[in-house]
Amino acid sequence: MFDPAKRKPAAISLAEPAESTAGGDPFRASRAKPAVNPEHPTARDAENPPASKHQLLFLQGLRGLAALGVVLFHFTTCAPAATALPSAIPSSILWVIAHFNRGVELFFVLSGFVMAYSQRRELIGPSYVARFIARRSLRLDPTYWLTLLLMWGLSFASVSGAQFTGRPVTVGDWLANLFYLPVLTQRPLFLIVVWTLCYEVQFYIALTVLTGVGQRLSPQNWQRGYAWVFAPLTCWSLATWAGFVPQIWPGLFVDRWFMFMLGMTACWAWQSYIRAGWFWMLVLAAAATIPFTPYRSETIAAVVCATAIAIVGELNGLEGWLSWRPLQFLGAVSYSLYLLHLVVGGKVLTIGDRLAARRGHQLVDVPWVAVLIVLAAIAASIAAAWAMHKFVERPCMLLAKRIKITSRPAGAPQPALAKS
Repeated sequence: MFDPAKRKPAAISLAEPAESTAGGDPFRASRAKPAVNPEHPTARDAENPPASKHQLLFLQGLRGLAALGVVLFHFTTCAPAATALPSAIPSSILWVIAHFNRGVELFFVLSGFVMAYSQRRELIGPSYVARFIARRSLRLDPTYWLTLLLMWGLSFASVSGAQFTGRPVTVGDWLANLFYLPVLTQRPLFLIVVWTLCYEVQFYIALTVLTGVGQRLSPQNWQRGYAWVFAPLTCWSLATWAGFVPQIWPGLFVDRWFMFMLGMTACWAWQSYIRAGWFWMLVLAAAATIPFTPYRSETIAAVVCATAIAIVGELNGLEGWLSWRPLQFLGAVSYSLYLLHLVVGGKVLTIGDRLAARRGHQLVDVPWVAVLIVLAAIAASIAAAWAMHKFVERPCMLLAKRIKITSRPAGAPQPALAKS
């Protein structure tokens, strides 16, 4: 019978000492690692004294940049004021901003890193999966549901008809949107940006379940078990993304799974779970899909993000780079900002356009007014995100932490993420 207490230390020590790697091996560890203490499952953990507590500020800052990029994209390309901005902002800057919607791919890669990091020493079984889902639900649902209510209150839908997509909204539409299922069930999205959450939730569940399966397949060597379950899925994802095989179901997470996996393998390589060469193999495989996929910019964004994280990790910069306070603030409120910006900022843009029209102005004739409206929308979105984070999101995060899901050995140090 499998005894977790007896099996876990050997199974978790997935990193091989650098000196055991044969010379000339292309997957050789990129730098020497300290010996792994059985009580401290990874070489990276062994580098940190037990009393120290670190935050991966680079990931937090990158998340803030990604969220701000999505906001700028929507407000400068998809809003009424967008027609006037070319007269006030250089076209080269607008061209760059027009690609900021690729921040969503950064979210996928960052989520892969964060989830792999948080589960790196967990023994996963049915009880863990149930508690994990409850914890993520507390983390995500209240902020999202309150955003939907706020959207309703700001008259994005009429009280009587609820015309989101040109037809009356049904109970099934509401249930699908409340539980991140509209993409899978082909129902209308109440809030367009939530399609990414539909993928994220699938990623979380797939990662957690498949990690547990990998541990059961190879209890003596989790690394081998992970290879058995994740490698075929990642190959399938890349083939789907490149168009070599069809997507079996619209909205299924498989096509974008490789982005999540880029973040996971970046984390595992940084933590010495795997040799860095395996991560770079995935980077090259993802880049190789660029000539074949119609989603070239999405692929480039994911590859560049994962590469940047890996390089910064090699330079020991994950805990110190992008530590500028405004970036850290944006990273902290990024979830609320991502959800709220179209609801709150979008309303500001609409009101600004109507006020200008009442005064007999067309925004294209007064571009500086359009710029002010966009700035006001950004400020309102950030202010609303701060309030949501402070009064809803953060209390729910603290409540979620009361659900104990860890199965780490007592006393093992764990560098803390700025936000999970």
